[in-house]
Amino acid sequence: MGISDPNIVRAVLQETYAMELGHFNSLIDHAKELVTDLLCGRMFKDKCGDEVKKIAKRLTEGYMYHNRVINFSECKEIGLKTEKLEGEELNITYRIYKIIKDLFNEVDKAISPMMGFSKQVFPILHIKKHVIGHGIIYLPELEFPTFE
Repeated sequence: MGISDPNIVRAVLQETYAMELGHFNSLIDHAKELVTDLLCGRMFKDKCGDEVKKIAKRLTEGYMYHNRVINFSECKEIGLKTEKLEGEELNITYRIYKIIKDLFNEVDKAISPMMGFSKQVFPILHIKKHVIGHGIIYLPELEFPTFE
């Protein structure tokens, strides 16, 4: 099981920096801690323990694709406390979602022209926007150039 061709392993390791791998692992650990804190502070206020850590691990390490949908039955299987909305509750939720999505689309339109301007004014500091499929989260990221 795994990659057995030493040439492939060698090629990958030559292009991978050990520091970057360490940062990725730290980032995953940090995300797992944030998810645990969020679950303990909200969904599992009454019962925060090993089960919550297991759920956080699954959410942060169990999916290889960020935009993958976790449906209702999978949420139940993972151990999340979920409730299926119907009728007017569902309609209101969709309306709120659309309002928030439209708001973030407008923010994106307002910020986009500044992206090019910031590169001219601050050539060392670049702002990189992340487009996420569901449209709810807009994350500007400060990107600093590396000097070698």
